[in-house]
This record gives sequence, structure tokens and C-alpha cells, in this order.
Amino acid sequence: MDREIDLHELGNICNVRQHLQPVVDGMTRHSGTVALDGSNAMDTDKLADNNLEDTKKSDSVAIPDDFRCPISLELMRDPVIVSTGQTYERSCIQRWIDCGNKTCPKTQQLLLNYSLTPNYVLRSLISQWCETHKIEQPTGSTNGRLRKSDGSYHEVSGDIAIITALVRKPSSRSVEERRNAATEIRSLSKRSTDNRILLAEVGAIPILVNLLTSEDIMTQENVVTSILNLSIYENNKGLIMLAGAVPSIVQVLRMGTTEARVNAAATLFSLSLLDENKITIGASGAIIALVELLKSGSLRGKKDAATALFNLCIYQGNKGRAVRAGILVPLMKMLTDSSNPMAMKKLF
Repeated sequence: MDREIDLHELGNICNVRQHLQPVVDGMTRHSGTVALDGSNAMDTDKLADNNLEDTKKSDSVAIPDDFRCPISLELMRDPVIVSTGQTYERSCIQRWIDCGNKTCPKTQQLLLNYSLTPNYVLRSLISQWCETHKIEQPTGSTNGRLRKSDGSYHEVSGDIAIITALVRKPSSRSVEERRNAATEIRSLSKRSTDNRILLAEVGAIPILVNLLTSEDIMTQENVVTSILNLSIYENNKGLIMLAGAVPSIVQVLRMGTTEARVNAAATLFSLSLLDENKITIGASGAIIALVELLKSGSLRGKKDAATALFNLCIYQGNKGRAVRAGILVPLMKMLTDSSNPMAMKKLF
């Protein structure tokens, strides 16, 4: 199986056995009950803090609310004004519009037009604030340039043109062209963070989400793996959720090929690293599908399902869903089964 991103690259799970035991303990502590009180989450919450430490490092300086995009809640790098007078990060509001929405996300007012006017004053204020507090300014392309970690910029206008042309191909009516385009996007999204940024900026995410339900097996496999790769870049997580990807990812998790199901589970894990996504994913039916993969999937699939379930169950409300989905039996079996030590070693 060709896996683009191993879960270790997601940076948070070092030992699955270590993390599953607190989940089992929390769920079984009150035998016969589904709703668990807050005390059961104590150990799990401590683990959550450790797991998310690398991916959600909070700055010592609070970011002013006016500098955050109302959609992603991230520090804006390219703020733009819509017709209602509200300011958003360009890529976020563009994805919102590309998904067919006609209202302002913050005010729910109808957008009179879809013009995006650069907010140069706010951009300057953000830049000054970042310099004052010695905070690295957000990455992303501006005028065909990407900001590098050392603060300098490198030219990517040529890459943008190539990626833009590539992203248009999945709209073709030809199954073969869509399949080839999905394969190329998968390859690009694997290679570098720059590619993940640029693919999202030119509108790849809503197009890929629409292709998740493709009847062509190869296209579906490549698309779900592309979304997994794109989700590794933190800012893309919100865009993927905004595009309404979760229901389609769950469908792939239920009915896809072995590889597609495994990568769908890994994608849900990646997206669930943001606390606000745990609720949405938990309510989508994903937990039932993950438990099924935990019961009957390949070793790789079981590991990804277990990791995703652990992360989702950090949110207290998802524990009841997991119990109702039948998680306890396969978890207890995985933790106590000594009949196949080699399989357990591979799994954990």
C-alpha cells in the first residue's frame, strides 16, 4: 500500500497502546452507563495536552481578535473586505464563495457582489504587530511569492500557473483525465508544504471534495489521499472542513477500497487535531465507521482507526457515541489478546 503520510508525520501519536488504555478505562469505569461524567476525562485530557503540544503551540502573546480571520480564527496574512464591510483571510472567504455560499459568514447578510478588496491598512497593522512581538508572519503566497522560514521570499508565480492549470483538469467530463489529474495532485501534495499551500490557494480543496464520491476507484483513492496530504498543513484543516468534506470522507471510510478507507481514517485523525473539529466529526457518523474499521480492517487500518477514535474521544460527548458504536469489545480484545504477538507489535 502506498501511503503518502504516515501518522508519525502528523506528529502526535507515539504509542497507540499507551493512548488507548485511558480511553478504555474511561469508558468502562462506570459499567452499564453511556453518559460519562467529567472526571473520566481527566487522564485523557492530560494526554490530549501532550498530543496536541506540537501542533497547537499557543503564542505567549494573545493575537488581537481583529487580526484573526472570522472563518479560520487564524492570524490573517492577506485580509480582504467583502461587500458587507467584514474582513476575512482571502483564501478562506474565496473558498467560502467557491463552495456556493452567497452570504457573509459573520453577519449572514447576502453578499451584493463577490469582489474582494485588499485591506491594506489592516495588513500593515498585522505586519507591524508581528515585528513588534517578534512573531513570524503567516506563510502563504503574496504577489506570486512565498515567504520562507528565514523571512525571505521566493518566487512561485510559475508554480502557481502550473498548479492552477492542473486544478482545472478534475472538472473534465473524461474519467481518465479526472483520474490523471487526481494522481498528479496527490503527487504534488505529497512533496512539500509549499505545494499544499498553493494547491489550497488556487481552489483545489472544494474540487477534490466534490470528487470524493467518484465512482472511479482510482480517482477516489487519489482524492482522499490528496486531502490527507493537504490537511497536514495546519491552515488547510479549516478549509477542508469549510468545504463540507467530512460526510464524503465518512462515506469513503464506509465503502471505499482498503487503501481509501485507511487514508480516510487518517484524514479524520488529522482534521480532529483541531478541537473545534472533534464535535463536527463526531456528529457525522464517523465514529461508527471508524469502529467498523477497528473491528475488521487491516493492521494499518486498525491502527489509524484506533488513533482517530482516541483523538475524537478527547471530546467528552464523543465517548458515548463510541460506546454505542461498540468500541469496547474490539479495544479490549486489542489490548488483551496475546494469541498473535507479532500482529500486536505491528499494530502498536
